[in-house]
Amino acid sequence: SMVVPKRDDIAASFNVTPLSQVLPNATVTITNLTNSGPWNYQWDFGDGTNSTSSAITSHTYATYGKYTITLTVSSATCVETQSQQIEILAIPPVVDFEADP
Repeated sequence: SMVVPKRDDIAASFNVTPLSQVLPNATVTITNLTNSGPWNYQWDFGDGTNSTSSAITSHTYATYGKYTITLTVSSATCVETQSQQIEILAIPPVVDFEADP
């Protein structure tokens, strides 16, 4: 007979807000919604930084751009991944001139 191990109920999931903002605002709030358990966490913030913490609450980006936040949660038998794209917009230019009639 063959024994199939029970699948871990990881349900990797997170919310991130806001999805878009303008510099100098560059911090997103992250809520980890993954089911609690003895999982291994790997966060990739899309800007060359990462974390292995389950208790991530925010991340601040250094400059404007589109970033994909990816959470990979694993156990001895399962791996689950969720991704979400966010955007930090550049400061819009200010037009400042005077007209001489």
